[in-house]
Amino acid sequence: MLFLLFTLTTQVRSQMTTRDSLKSVLAGDLVDSVRINAIILLGKTYYPKQMDSFLYHGNALLDFGEKTRSKKAKAEALHLFALADRKQKAYRNAVKNDSSALHIFKDINDTMGHSRMLKSIAKTYDTEKDYDKSAAYYAKALDLAKSLPDPNWALKIAIDHGIVLSKLSKFDEAFKTLTTESELVKRDDIDLELKIRYHTVLMVLHRYLNENTKAIFYAEKAYQFSKASKFHDNHLTLIINLWDLYRLEGDSKTSQKYGEEAIAFFEKHPIERLEYHINYNGARMFVEKREYDKAEIFYLKNLSLVKAKKDSTSVAQAYTDLGEFYVEINQYAKGRRALKNAESLLQNVLLDTQGMVMRYQIYEYLSSVDSALGDPTSSLYHYKRYVAFRDSLKIKEQKQHMVEMELAYESDKKDREIRLLSTKNEVQRLKAGQDRNLRIGLIIGGALALLLLGVTYGKYRTKNRVLTTIAQQKAAIEEKSRENEMLVREIHHRVKNNLQITSSLLNAHAHSSKHDERVNQIIQESQNRIRSMALIHQNLYSSNNFSKVETTSYFNNLVENFRQSYARAHKYVRFKSEIQPGEIKMDLAVPVGLMLNELVTNAFKYAFREPRMDATITIDFKMGPEGESFDLKVSDNGSGMPDGFDMDASGSFGLQMVRGLVAQLKGNIDLEQTNDQGTCFHISVNYSRAA
Repeated sequence: MLFLLFTLTTQVRSQMTTRDSLKSVLAGDLVDSVRINAIILLGKTYYPKQMDSFLYHGNALLDFGEKTRSKKAKAEALHLFALADRKQKAYRNAVKNDSSALHIFKDINDTMGHSRMLKSIAKTYDTEKDYDKSAAYYAKALDLAKSLPDPNWALKIAIDHGIVLSKLSKFDEAFKTLTTESELVKRDDIDLELKIRYHTVLMVLHRYLNENTKAIFYAEKAYQFSKASKFHDNHLTLIINLWDLYRLEGDSKTSQKYGEEAIAFFEKHPIERLEYHINYNGARMFVEKREYDKAEIFYLKNLSLVKAKKDSTSVAQAYTDLGEFYVEINQYAKGRRALKNAESLLQNVLLDTQGMVMRYQIYEYLSSVDSALGDPTSSLYHYKRYVAFRDSLKIKEQKQHMVEMELAYESDKKDREIRLLSTKNEVQRLKAGQDRNLRIGLIIGGALALLLLGVTYGKYRTKNRVLTTIAQQKAAIEEKSRENEMLVREIHHRVKNNLQITSSLLNAHAHSSKHDERVNQIIQESQNRIRSMALIHQNLYSSNNFSKVETTSYFNNLVENFRQSYARAHKYVRFKSEIQPGEIKMDLAVPVGLMLNELVTNAFKYAFREPRMDATITIDFKMGPEGESFDLKVSDNGSGMPDGFDMDASGSFGLQMVRGLVAQLKGNIDLEQTNDQGTCFHISVNYSRAA
């Protein structure tokens, strides 16, 4: 009988794949376990497109369970109902049905069924975006799965558990959950699809954390497994990821190899959902190879692709990509037309975060294009629009963060109220069991309390008057403090706006000197100095501390400004940053920003005169206690300083400014040579001694 059960079950699962064949199996004389599996498989052939037929088989399974008194059939029917509930977003019912099935499986000692229901409940909470509960259920399901003989089931749950933990930003726990199963993946009896998925998830996690070297390692592993599979979607996705990752690492040769492979693979196995990525990456690859005609063809392919779908936001993105490309190759008139088309499409679209990012990118490029085409008025207008959308986006993100914090607080508050209510119920239950002597004792205690209250009442009134006076004075002080805070915040906001307007005016005036490279260079360097100071005021009015600047966001914004300023002439230069999180005093933030600006500008001007794919500028910033001392290193792997270079005798205005600021802070500056034969400026300052 056991052999027959195994044979029939295997036959149902592996050979009877069509509805007709499953129906023919059910028409035969089967043992109950096989009949249950056949009904389940037949029902799932209708999921999720034909929900009525799916539910019909769920009810048929329930009827079969009642007729045969099979608890397993009832549990499986409840699970099918849970799947239907999840599909219809009735998440509470889904959890309820799966929980009922779970208890049945537990009662009949079906560990696999028990683990399956835990995983299904975890999936429902994941779909509902309640990731904390989802992670908890996945952990329970994984514990049970490890006691089962099928290693594929344990690995499948571990992967899902790791994904949910990453959604909670618990990356250390996610990596621990996944890497614990690394030996399991090496086994020959693990499904090939699971091996691909395991390494793909690790690749995605490392890529999200900008750990590209590790991401490449796992992408290559997944790629090797997928080559032996028939999963064309997965394989092409991995090729595209390797294409991207090697490009980000500056390995253009390997990146282009995977790019050509991706394009050739797509021609043989066209996958609609990946067509946009293929076209965009193909365009970028040919831009790098300076084959602009081919790049334009791929950009136009994407434009035609999204136009057919009639999605305004997608079409606007395709026009934006095309416009940026034309600007990059100095075809400003074409670039302006494409960008204006993108702007027009977004005018009547309700903008989400992505849409707002697109708008400020469009206006930033239009400002540059107008300046290049000799229209300073329009350039200034578009620059103001760029600043307005960028600031609106930051305000929106801050509000969203506040809403999330409030929701978390309310959720925690409800949990506390539930715990308090449970405690009160327990207290009431205990009180109900107390005898008459306890009630008498309470009455006597109450009488004594009243006597004590009468004695202390006079003192209480006096104390209450004093506390009321103190509270009024405290409220007045807090109100004055809020007014002062708003005033200081507004001052920083206006200073920042004035500095940005000054930068815009410099940008507009640059047009009149567009044929004088030296003047343009001076204007650009002046703009960068102004922006570094404006960023400080932006950080200050965006925070609750008006005397200190948060280092990570300040340096990241500075680096982004450098990247944008030199994007055209030095598009291959990459930045590496090692910034110690913390707060730095405003008195130090201004000179640090100016010094960093001058040293990075110096690297762009002199270190990379010739284009290099591995060109890198590294910024290392560390602070001492209380934010009053710091070490700043700005290094590059460029051509290095000429022999006999004397920093003190240099006539460079930028280096003179840096030496002056270091001297003002009573710090030290040293010029060193890096391991890559490049240049490293090392500045150390102890502001507490300087003061």
